[in-house]
Amino acid sequence: AANEGNDQECFVTSDSTSLLTRKRCTRQYSVQKRAFADQLIQLLLPNYNIVLYTNMEKAFADKIIDKLFPNVFCKRFYRGHTRQKDLLDIQVDLTKAVFVDAKPRATKQWQNQICISKFKKACDDVELCALASFLISKNACPPMPTYVQNWSQFRKEYMTQCHKSMHDSHGIYPQVIQGIEA
Repeated sequence: AANEGNDQECFVTSDSTSLLTRKRCTRQYSVQKRAFADQLIQLLLPNYNIVLYTNMEKAFADKIIDKLFPNVFCKRFYRGHTRQKDLLDIQVDLTKAVFVDAKPRATKQWQNQICISKFKKACDDVELCALASFLISKNACPPMPTYVQNWSQFRKEYMTQCHKSMHDSHGIYPQVIQGIEA
């Protein structure tokens, strides 16, 4: 179940760029989870309150979220809230909050944002794996806005290591990357 503790850190994500993508096919939608989305959630749940911003309407979003990520998000913000993406809406200590999106400065508190690559459904997508490794390595580090400044360098080194591993294994990513099982 989603955590409600005030002393926990807060992970905020935007659905269309981080965890899932949707595509309209005639009158139905196809929804696909990003690689390592489940593993990221499992690693974060014990230590983070997870909040979701989505540009979908509530009725549609709840059907998808409840099926794919049951009991994960302690708060959800739907279409209408997404233009602001203000961490103050969440009423959380900003020294313990991180916001993840593919759009630079997608939140008013851009100092708390980790900008990840947009979800392109690529078979070699390890972006969430890198993010999980980054966030679990935080223990006893400075406040989140200070820590977030290290993301770009961490991501660059992580991706270099992953691509080297892929090359060494003849085009196949290893089953375990930085402690996260595939």
